[in-house]
Amino acid sequence: MNPRITLAVASRVLRQLRHDHRTVAMLLLIPCLLLSLLWWVFDGNELIFNRFGPPMLAMFPFIVMFLVTSVTTLRERSSGTLERLLA
Repeated sequence: MNPRITLAVASRVLRQLRHDHRTVAMLLLIPCLLLSLLWWVFDGNELIFNRFGPPMLAMFPFIVMFLVTSVTTLRERSSGTLERLLA
């Protein structure tokens, strides 16, 4: 692995994230909202919340990355980037 290429890719990803406020908001807010919703659903029954909280917390990164990937794929398909590259 070439460190120069790795740093170039990392800097590009960070630059794109700095300009994409929706993705950053989804990465930060969706897990908080899901955990709050889970707390609200199991309000008054702390035993169930303590049992299902940690496994759901483990699933949150997968849920968020699915949402981010879906939005990114939809943006790419609507802008026609792949068609321009293959033409």
